[in-house]
Amino acid sequence: MVFEEEQIVGGIYGEIYWGWLEIEFLYLPDSLRAQGLGSQLLHRIETLACQSGVNRVLVTTFSFQAYDFYQKYGYETVGVITDYPPGFSHYTLVKHLVPSSGSA
Repeated sequence: MVFEEEQIVGGIYGEIYWGWLEIEFLYLPDSLRAQGLGSQLLHRIETLACQSGVNRVLVTTFSFQAYDFYQKYGYETVGVITDYPPGFSHYTLVKHLVPSSGSA
């Protein structure tokens, strides 16, 4: 979570089931974007997933949302619905996590 004046203003949420982490949402207001906070949140949830024995992550997004962001961090497109909504695309992406070899 990201706090501003003791209020939650952004964060990431996901669920673990069937050996997967499914990221439900990652949100930051415009004023907090392009500062590395999104990548920090993504890295943290991936680390927590690895610590829980998860090695795959699933996320969906639209072309006007975070598609390029997830690709930048190693997520691969496994599905696309074009023109949904009209003029845009809806993507399903997957990332295979590599467990850390060090002990915590």
